[in-house]
Amino acid sequence: MGSTACLSKWNCFSFKFLRKVCSLRHVSFLSAQENLSTFTKQVHGDLPYGRLTPMNMYQCFLDLQVWPAHAVVKVENIGVGIDEGREAGCWTVAVTLSGNEAGVTPEQLAAMSDEEVQKLRARASDVLGRHRPDYIIDTVADLLPVLNDIEQRLVNGERPKG
Repeated sequence: MGSTACLSKWNCFSFKFLRKVCSLRHVSFLSAQENLSTFTKQVHGDLPYGRLTPMNMYQCFLDLQVWPAHAVVKVENIGVGIDEGREAGCWTVAVTLSGNEAGVTPEQLAAMSDEEVQKLRARASDVLGRHRPDYIIDTVADLLPVLNDIEQRLVNGERPKG
């Protein structure tokens, strides 16, 4: 199936799909037709239970037919999303330099000095780190090595911290 860490055909699909997405230099919004309704539910809160409960994640598992939870990777840019992933039993990855916590556009980030970027990274890492993600990265462009590490950890019998 391509990945020794895969515990089902869906996990393999997920890892392969993420690898393909992460190999792109710039990743914007995941809008695959079959997945759009699930992500819309997440964003617009169509479920009666919100974050911090894991219910939205459980609905995603059902809608996308992915399992077990410990083979799912939730990439987030805000603390409440990290908490949600942890509560659901997923691996969690915090993104520091893109998204809500950083609060800057790619253009603004590119215009910053190295010192300014370092300060932004440190501030976002501090805030997101309080939510105990399994990994902290700058942007989704840095996700592939994390997926490789998670695969190896799964092979070794490890599970997310939760």
